[in-house]
Amino acid sequence: MNEAQFCGWIKNSFPEDHIFKIPDPSGQYAMTVKRAFDGIGMIEQDGILHPLYWEAKYLPKAGAFNFNRIEPHQDKYLRIYKQIPGAVSYVIVGIDFGRSDKRVFIFDWNEDFGKLYAKGFSVHKKFLEKLPYNEVHKQKFELTNIITIQTLLDVYGVQSLKDLTQL
Repeated sequence: MNEAQFCGWIKNSFPEDHIFKIPDPSGQYAMTVKRAFDGIGMIEQDGILHPLYWEAKYLPKAGAFNFNRIEPHQDKYLRIYKQIPGAVSYVIVGIDFGRSDKRVFIFDWNEDFGKLYAKGFSVHKKFLEKLPYNEVHKQKFELTNIITIQTLLDVYGVQSLKDLTQL
């Protein structure tokens, strides 16, 4: 399994007309074009469709997830597009915990996550295992367990971003 296949799982998890994977640049553009993020779409929350912008990351084995896996331009654009009224920006992380245990962690990316990103924050494996996740079944997952900054603070048992970055 790789990140491209994981993007397929993301597409499988949305209604067909609600998600679009932005193709990777190829040929002469491969080295000069940077995509803002992996995909766009719409997500329904409380009966209302909201614009969705997402970046996918995949880890082939369980371990810490370092926010530096996200490129600087991806962090920047996810935060910029999040400012559109009603918009949602996610970093969707798939991790293979072995055998049939595939987990998807969905980070609701915003300015606070951007601050952690700027400091090179890494979610330690022992805390990652305590975060809410979505189980993968038949190459699909629900979009129900969303990780916010408050979720991260609660799992780490700290009160502020400053406390979190000093661990």
